[in-house]
Amino acid sequence: MLIDGVLADAVSKRIDAVLNSELTFLDRDGKEVEEIADIMDTTDWEELLRQILNERIYGRSGVEFICTPDSFHVESIPAKHINLRNKCIVINDSDDKGVPYEGDTSLLILGARAQVRLATEGYTVRHLQAWWLRRLVAVDRTLWHATAHR
Repeated sequence: MLIDGVLADAVSKRIDAVLNSELTFLDRDGKEVEEIADIMDTTDWEELLRQILNERIYGRSGVEFICTPDSFHVESIPAKHINLRNKCIVINDSDDKGVPYEGDTSLLILGARAQVRLATEGYTVRHLQAWWLRRLVAVDRTLWHATAHR
């Protein structure tokens, strides 16, 4: 949770802007893939995008994919339960041992041990705003590449 209200509001607006943008998945011939479009119209897709963006804020994020032939579901993993140093999911955030996530294809864990993110850095508001502007530009470039080549 972010303590600075201005920064929390800016983060919320950025996440909403990404979630409300139109994305299209195209095949090699430039045609939209209907199966992927159906997945992208679900709230689970929005949760996946939200968790990817949360990695930029908290330095770690994770989801579990629950897929059946008829459905796609994403269950988020609280960041405090992801131990990047030991590459495991822990029950208590102070634990060192837990369930290893490497090689598990139903889990998507984002983050690197060496990364220090917004929620853990002790900078002033001015430093944090500059830090966020650099990150938002990077996200905007990524989204522009995804939508500009329709």
